Amino acid sequence: VQGDYHLHVRGEKRTKIYGNDVTEVISDRKTVIKGSDDLKVGGESYLNVSGDRQVVIKGEKSETVTKKVTHLYFSSLATVTGGNNTTISVGNIDISALMNLGLSSVLNYDRTTLGLSTTTVTGPVFQTYLSAKTTATTGIDLNMASLYQVAAGQILLN
Repeated sequence: VQGDYHLHVRGEKRTKIYGNDVTEVISDRKTVIKGSDDLKVGGESYLNVSGDRQVVIKGEKSETVTKKVTHLYFSSLATVTGGNNTTISVGNIDISALMNLGLSSVLNYDRTTLGLSTTTVTGPVFQTYLSAKTTATTGIDLNMASLYQVAAGQILLN
């Protein structure tokens, strides 16, 4: 067909292809669906975008993946939620940064563990409290730096 091609179907349209179906669009493509869109893929699905991609969902989004998920972002990543954000894992969660890592909260910050809590620092530690600090220990509180000073023959009186 040279020129424009328009197909108007006033009922249902079904196409069954027993081989490959390849469509090449040299310019732009737009699809408008006024009802639901149901896509079933029996094998793998690939989407390759050479430029930017934007997805706008005006309702809720639900995604279920039954196997491993890997996200690779080779630039910055920003995630903003308008409500609460909850992450739950039946296994471990590891957070690491090759540079600095910052955690902040405008209101309260709670950290709770039902098991052992370990903090290991290999460099200097600076703690600044801009208001009162309350420490409550219901078990034994061992300060290893204080034990080292006493063992080395130093006695510090406050």
